Amino acid sequence: MGIDTIIYDWDGVFVDPKDLFWKSYNHLYDVGMSRLHFERREDFLDFFDTDWKNNLAKMGLDTEAAQEESITEYRRYFMANRKLLVYNKEMGDAFLRLKSFGFKQGIASNISNLDIIYEPLVKYGLHFDAVVNVDMAKKMKPDPTSILQCMDMMDVGASNCAYVGDSINDMKAGLAACVSLNIGIEWGIERPDNLVLAGADVIAKNPKQLVEIVMDKR
Repeated sequence: MGIDTIIYDWDGVFVDPKDLFWKSYNHLYDVGMSRLHFERREDFLDFFDTDWKNNLAKMGLDTEAAQEESITEYRRYFMANRKLLVYNKEMGDAFLRLKSFGFKQGIASNISNLDIIYEPLVKYGLHFDAVVNVDMAKKMKPDPTSILQCMDMMDVGASNCAYVGDSINDMKAGLAACVSLNIGIEWGIERPDNLVLAGADVIAKNPKQLVEIVMDKR
């Protein structure tokens, strides 16, 4: 039996978070928590590492207390400005097409506030079979807990599951969860070659190709 279930990361896959990431990091500078300010989005993206602790250390936040305080402020700002997230309609259409073929589909995200996920789901009519965020999993990817919990909620096994993500930590989490197919994407935050090095089995250039990849493994 082939793949009948797909679990996705949220930000980077269904929404483009790059502008909000950039502004959220600059906000930490504005409130005196960071020593780095990025005039251009391109400069920020060159700096950005999907590992929180690496970013925070480079910003001068090298103690656990300072990192926790900055993460709390970052999440507050991110939540307050979530309308800056850009919905990917092509990905929404891909989700609906896969749903019409009978695939189970879930979300395993490092986002802490579920409203950031559920508001677009309601607005665009995307009805997932399971949604797990970091507050439910209690651990952030690359730990696979959120993916494993998502599988449990849908009553599926790893051998029938594909995972789709845009970051190095996503690919590491998919490997650790032993999914049958670990899919990286080109439209996210990380370079495709880095996703392959982190464990991606295949790279989808766009949502249409993602559908083709999954259908081929059904």
